[in-house]
Amino acid sequence: PIYVSTWKDESSLVLDALKRAGAVVLLNDPPKVPGPSNVNYQIRSTHAGVASARDAGCRYVLKTRTDTRMYAPNIPDFLASLIGHFPVDSGLRARGRLVALDLVTRLFIPHHLADLMMFGYADDMATYWDVPLCEATEYVPRETCTRFSELLCPLVPEVYLCRHYLNKLDYPFEPTVESWWRCLADLFLVVDRTSLEHFWPKHSYASEHRYSLDDHRRNEALCSFREWLGIMYARKSSRFQVEDLVEAEPNGLLSPTMPALNLTAA
Repeated sequence: PIYVSTWKDESSLVLDALKRAGAVVLLNDPPKVPGPSNVNYQIRSTHAGVASARDAGCRYVLKTRTDTRMYAPNIPDFLASLIGHFPVDSGLRARGRLVALDLVTRLFIPHHLADLMMFGYADDMATYWDVPLCEATEYVPRETCTRFSELLCPLVPEVYLCRHYLNKLDYPFEPTVESWWRCLADLFLVVDRTSLEHFWPKHSYASEHRYSLDDHRRNEALCSFREWLGIMYARKSSRFQVEDLVEAEPNGLLSPTMPALNLTAA
């Protein structure tokens, strides 16, 4: 089943088209406060969609956006096989890992887990998205940041969501790269856009992918499946820590003398 969780003031023409296409349409009241980067809209609509799928008996839930496409075949089987192949430790309070996209899961911004697409057991997804709305307003949008330190704000939507999930699991964490990599190793799994043939043309698709060619050398480096596997399986540690990067410009080079991200075994 496909659920489209949207708003009560949506166009009736759009709603009728969705229903004719076979979707279960959920209508929500818009939040009174949008929150940083409209995170409250995302929380309310996603929570409603995940809850409906779980209540209907769905074992897994794939959360995505209506302005993205995934063109690869057999995506549900692929993602379910991943979390089956990489189980969580029995001592953790999660049933399984949550799969997130490499875009925009950051290596050096603690708890910056991508929320564009997420897959997991319905119970875990319901836990992740059962989040209180964010009432705070002191937030610096990414496009206006001039220092890496501004990217570490706990009100960044990805960080806000992830830390609430960790708290609900009683999972200990700190705002450090070491702690973040331990979270990635224990609870999450990162899948590359190319594996799903994921397409999201919201901003500047061509330039974003052009810059990602040397992404591994920058302080906003993404966590690819390759990097995640090293962090999870080999328990790799980072040569760079948050305090090494706070004064740098966003997306600045990690080191002008370092040709690539250097991971050393812990």
